[in-house]
Amino acid sequence: MISRERVETVEDVFAVGDELKAVVVRATNDVDVQLSTKALELVAGQMKTDKQAVFANADKGLAQYLGRKKETMELRRQALSNLQVDEVYSGKVTG
Repeated sequence: MISRERVETVEDVFAVGDELKAVVVRATNDVDVQLSTKALELVAGQMKTDKQAVFANADKGLAQYLGRKKETMELRRQALSNLQVDEVYSGKVTG
């Protein structure tokens, strides 16, 4: 989870020894931890072009990320509240 734009390899953005800031987006045990620098971007792709600006504005990026996450969760809650047991629904597969 490096950037909201596609990154071919980690080495395209980071080198061994780089210091960075990241958000813990999931932690299920000592070995399964997911980190995201993508969540800190104020603008999609910013990690690829100006990672120091992303780190300098990490608090703003985190606030923006949490706002998007809250909005997404609310939309999901609304959609789930409209579902009825034993009803057939049509939809489209998304990836």
